[in-house]
Amino acid sequence: MKKKKNLYGKAKDELNAQKNEAKTTKANAEKENVKLKNAKAQKNSEVQKLTDEEKELQSKIDEYQAEMDRIEAEFKRIAAEEAAKSSATNKNVNFNGELAWPCPNYTRISSYFGGRASPGGGVGSRNHKGMDLAAPHGSSIVAAESGTVILVSNTCTHDYPKTVATKCGCGGGYGNYVMISHGNGLVSLYGHCSSISVSKGQTVTRGQHIANVGTTGYSTGNHLHFGLLLNGSYIDPEPYIK
Repeated sequence: MKKKKNLYGKAKDELNAQKNEAKTTKANAEKENVKLKNAKAQKNSEVQKLTDEEKELQSKIDEYQAEMDRIEAEFKRIAAEEAAKSSATNKNVNFNGELAWPCPNYTRISSYFGGRASPGGGVGSRNHKGMDLAAPHGSSIVAAESGTVILVSNTCTHDYPKTVATKCGCGGGYGNYVMISHGNGLVSLYGHCSSISVSKGQTVTRGQHIANVGTTGYSTGNHLHFGLLLNGSYIDPEPYIK
């Protein structure tokens, strides 16, 4: 009887120990479950927050792109008007492959004409309307050919690299810029300048200093945006540069 009693006592103690262990395991599981629920709730909150931020970002991108589309359409309109003028100058100039490099001290071509990845985290035309020439800040910009200055925008002071958050819409995103009509329907555009030294209506000669390289407007670094329009349509500048 004593032996059975002892065995019963041991079995009871083991059972109690197992019960206590099960209670502890259950309590720990419940704590982990609470942690998982809290983590899931926090993750859902972060996902929702990210979604809201993405929506806001996309809204900004659409707004910025609309500004660029607007100014580019205005450039086309002005260029088309110039092409239609009967008193076009420089009719004897053969432009194809004969234009001067508009930024003689450029270090590289940072973006070509046509389709590209957006350079500014979503902002910046993905159908690039010109050629970007990276150069040190203040580098000289010259007229690619003789002609008449038809448009100048020189009020932007935001001369630093931009992100989506710090984007600048001056000049429709082009910052300080100059447009020159060369006759025969050809118009050149020089964008993101730090400063401009010519005025509307002024006659300029090929290679004449007209501005300095900067990063005004929506620009991610110092460069010259060089664009060409022929008869009111954007064309690839590269084949036209000597």
